[in-house]
Amino acid sequence: MSRIITILLVLLNLTCFSQESKYAINENVDLIFKEESVKIDSSNIHVYKLQIENNSDLKQIFWISEINKTGLNNEQLIRNHFFKIKGDFNLFQLATDNISKDSKLPLNSISFLTKVINPKNIFQYNIISKNQESNEIKNSLERLITNQIVIIPETETKKYFEIETIDKILFKGNSSIIDWELLKSKIID
Repeated sequence: MSRIITILLVLLNLTCFSQESKYAINENVDLIFKEESVKIDSSNIHVYKLQIENNSDLKQIFWISEINKTGLNNEQLIRNHFFKIKGDFNLFQLATDNISKDSKLPLNSISFLTKVINPKNIFQYNIISKNQESNEIKNSLERLITNQIVIIPETETKKYFEIETIDKILFKGNSSIIDWELLKSKIID
């Protein structure tokens, strides 16, 4: 219960400290990195917000790659994310199989989270950390932004599928919350 209250207070932006950096992912998409710190009951809670702004007239597709994207083209990134077997299946199979819409699929996990960001819209990824060294986290998140965050225009996926085909695996919200402890194991050095 206290964890839920803590998250709610943090998300209400009871900010004591805030820093912001801006990254141009491509000519149409900016990623704004915000660090905020809140003190609750003598505990420091850090919230790291990765805010993706789609400034284009095209839909953009976002995910966090499990591999370093450096040197890979969009085709390789799409194939790795949607068509590479992960366990017993791949994401495209999940999208096109006759799985009940009520099935509990792990699509909000870091490995599967895929989001379509509509034109002129924003998606925010909130990373929550309690009593962690902020420089270490900030450096790790900067590596994540540079090496693993993938944002490509919908037109790049049309060779493989239409967005409507994969609708049931897409993250529907405008923001997602994740604990730093879960995310840090996914960051490539």
